[in-house]
Amino acid sequence: MKSIVTKTMTAKMSMNGILELNYFNDVFIEESEMVDNIEAINMLCNNSPFKMLVVLNEFTFTSIDAKIILIEYTRKIKHLLIAEAIVVKSMQARLIENYYTLQNKDFYLIRIFNEKNKAKKWLSEIEDKKEWNSRSTNRKPYIVA
Repeated sequence: MKSIVTKTMTAKMSMNGILELNYFNDVFIEESEMVDNIEAINMLCNNSPFKMLVVLNEFTFTSIDAKIILIEYTRKIKHLLIAEAIVVKSMQARLIENYYTLQNKDFYLIRIFNEKNKAKKWLSEIEDKKEWNSRSTNRKPYIVA
């Protein structure tokens, strides 16, 4: 399993095509750190389709400018990103991530979870973009599971 550590997270690509981003506790992600994180994602996904698991700790925060960079990036790679599961541990993070999911729900499957195991299980059940296309009219993108 290949992994990369940045100032704000550890990123690792599993053998089953799930890119796991584990953000450190008590970090505030600025634009420059988001750019570093995106470079790590690009290196690990290697221009191949992937699923992404994002684990935010209780005190992981992102600046508005960094979040905009992330939204623009995910739209650029929407043809590669099969699904994204976000694990949140605080109400503030949930509110911010709800906005993020609303921005991306039309491009790929995306859900917010309270537990990492449930998020991993959901990602492992998703096969490919064909499944997303067949369910796109009735999906619920920002349900908390």
